[in-house]
Amino acid sequence: MKKIISLIIFLIFCSCLLNSRDQKVNTVSTLLLSISNAHPGDRIVVSNGLYITTESIQIKCTGTASLPITIEAETTGLRFSGDDHLIYKNYFQGCLKAIVCTNGDGEVKEGSKLTCHDRSDRVKMVYNLIIDCKSSYQMPGRNNGLGASNITFTYNIIQGGEPVSIQGEYPDAVWKGNILWNTSGGSIPTDGYVISNPGLVPDKHGVYHMPESNIKSMDNKYPAIPATNRPLTISDVGPNAVSSSSLPVPARIDIASPDGTIRCFVFTEKDQLALSVTLDGKPVIEKSPLRMSVDGVSITDGIKIGKVKKSSLNESYPWYGLHSTAANNFKSVIITLKNKAIKTEFNLEVRVFNDAVAFRFIVPGRENSLRKPDESTVFKLPAQSTVWYHDLYMHYEGTHAKKIVDTIPAGQWAAPPLTVKLARDAGYAAITEARLTGYAGMALQSDGENGFTIRLGHAHPASYPYVLRYTKEDVERLSKIAEVKGTITTSWRAIMVGKDLNTLVNCDVLHNLCPAPDKSLFPGGIKTGWIRPGRAVWRYLDGGGETTLKNMKEFSRMASDLGFEYNILEGFWSRWPDDSVRALVDYSKKLGVGIFVWKHSKDLRDPQKRTEFFQRLHNLGIAGIKIDFFDHEAREVIDLYESIFNEAAALKLSLILHGANKPTGLERTWPNIMIYEGVRGMESSKLMDRATHETTIPFTRMLAGPGDYSVCHFGDRRRNTTWVHQVSTAAIYAAPVITYAATPAHIIENPCVEMIKSIPPVWDETIVLPPSEIGELAIYAQRKGTTWFISVINGLQPRTVKIPLSFLGSGNYQALVLNDNPANPADAVVTHGTAIQNDVISIELGVGGGFMTRFTLK
Repeated sequence: MKKIISLIIFLIFCSCLLNSRDQKVNTVSTLLLSISNAHPGDRIVVSNGLYITTESIQIKCTGTASLPITIEAETTGLRFSGDDHLIYKNYFQGCLKAIVCTNGDGEVKEGSKLTCHDRSDRVKMVYNLIIDCKSSYQMPGRNNGLGASNITFTYNIIQGGEPVSIQGEYPDAVWKGNILWNTSGGSIPTDGYVISNPGLVPDKHGVYHMPESNIKSMDNKYPAIPATNRPLTISDVGPNAVSSSSLPVPARIDIASPDGTIRCFVFTEKDQLALSVTLDGKPVIEKSPLRMSVDGVSITDGIKIGKVKKSSLNESYPWYGLHSTAANNFKSVIITLKNKAIKTEFNLEVRVFNDAVAFRFIVPGRENSLRKPDESTVFKLPAQSTVWYHDLYMHYEGTHAKKIVDTIPAGQWAAPPLTVKLARDAGYAAITEARLTGYAGMALQSDGENGFTIRLGHAHPASYPYVLRYTKEDVERLSKIAEVKGTITTSWRAIMVGKDLNTLVNCDVLHNLCPAPDKSLFPGGIKTGWIRPGRAVWRYLDGGGETTLKNMKEFSRMASDLGFEYNILEGFWSRWPDDSVRALVDYSKKLGVGIFVWKHSKDLRDPQKRTEFFQRLHNLGIAGIKIDFFDHEAREVIDLYESIFNEAAALKLSLILHGANKPTGLERTWPNIMIYEGVRGMESSKLMDRATHETTIPFTRMLAGPGDYSVCHFGDRRRNTTWVHQVSTAAIYAAPVITYAATPAHIIENPCVEMIKSIPPVWDETIVLPPSEIGELAIYAQRKGTTWFISVINGLQPRTVKIPLSFLGSGNYQALVLNDNPANPADAVVTHGTAIQNDVISIELGVGGGFMTRFTLK
């Protein structure tokens, strides 16, 4: 259907005149006038294009079942008020609530003086098709046990969504012959339906019908349809489907997630390609134009949809992160599109996961042809949704603003991921990109109409760090649209979708959209021997002392004492002779500690110099490189990243990327990418409100992948957070290589040291627990083997939190507990205890407070 709305249709029964009249109305005022002057038997049709947003229109009269006043619409969505309704052979698709019946005359329970005026009685709902509606049939009411009576619910087909929801009892009801498929929830009696795939298929208008072959096979299940012995037509599915006088309905392709909860709709409207996304029938992305141009000419206007190739995949693979196994389960379509004016043929590929939607364009071209692609797809968000975003002034190192989308003016920049809390608690979403190679990076810009538009790297304002470190000629060069040789394959545009924050945080979509590792570079995949997750010490932020070989050996020794795996050296190492570097590497290696060294990305632009440098590090036994100051997402910079990934992998060098953009899942293809910065971290000495910032980024920036924040500072840089809060971030901000801001000496002398030693860099399982909320509170339950940790970081509001330990396995656990010292945020109270699965713990959290517990199975 062209628009899914709740239009009002009332069947009110009045006992007056017998002469019936048909009236068509196209304004609200005409509708109200027609209602007030209606005679029994009158039929009032509400035109398409007249959208009534009022919750209900009250009509008070007394009638009979034989002479209804019928108010109906040309589009789906019904709301009935009163009793004695017949809802017969109608078609509903994609409605939030397909049928709502309210305000009946009520029934009085024997011995009760209460009456219920919130349910309609003597309602018959027969031979209806209800497709992908969040709720198919509702009778809301008070919880006083009084229900509607004499309901007839027979021979309806319901596909997707919740079938029936009725509060209270419903005496003398008839339920039989209904067919349910891919539905969930609701309260329909078990003897009132069968679960059977009706085999419905959409026509060119997106209206679902039952093919003739399926009709014949359902003779004993759906007796009303086989009588026609032909595919359903519009007239077969009732007066509320699309009629000849309706507005044009666009061609539409519907792709559902494997579990049916997420749906992506691709369609054309006035020959413009568009897309929308729903979660449980509620909008996530409203109708949004998909726009792409090549050499300045739009290829997504004047579109004709051609062949659709469907596929699916369900696999898993090992992962280093918040969980140890990634799930890659999706349904996919490749849609052939043709621009009718310029005769350009290209593909749109769409994948729908249980927690995400992704799409990309593939535009074929001659092998050596050079063309300039650009995009301006819009992601239109539901009104009153809350968004968290920051601008591009500091590239990806900003602090997030929290705003209602309706209040954001046009022109505001947003660095992905853009995180969204959907209106009316419909869930969460985050918009970003995946598999960024051979193409310019994506940022977003608000359009002032609840939408955010894709802008590629050449259009981004040069960030302050880029202008600071590069020339005007560099800025000018990167502001031009980059050419692509041969076939143009855009990055994946990814929309993470979930009912809760736990779903978003555990979403695997970005790395799922990237290829598996090249076996010639990584013979064991992510488990290749030289790819080693670990924790790193760093002298830079916490008074680490001299930059001498002697001091760095001491850092490696203390790293080993802590059980840490790496020691990171800043640029001072480049002034050392190779003999000193090799001495540190050899000493550290005996202690199980690898060495990372820092390098400016500008020095790696020249391919020959880059090759020589990487070979030198390999010869010295260096474990990895911390490469800094990329600060841009133009195609030229993205190509530099890819060259570094490949060449470093060939020489078994791991990578920490600073001054970087957001991750796009490429850690799957190149598992030597241990972490991106792309976050305003502990290096930012001027950031004062760390409590809000640190409870925001787990649900914004880190949805794209781990951010090199430099966790766990015990000095002034922690600002308005406590020591325990800082320790908890080491668990919540997990990464294949996670760097500690505190010097190893300060960690060793801290009362939390036993806990810190035991926090792994990556996890087997992570659960984000309620009442976590963006920018306010983060509660993570995380498992490594049989050991569980709870880590809590609080924002600005003091609170009491109760956490059930139901995630624990059976058995008894020893508990190591870190609590804040209420009298001193620069302290921690360490206790020990025991716990079992049925326990509930209560935590008092102050401003910027923290809590952490480790549960070890006895």
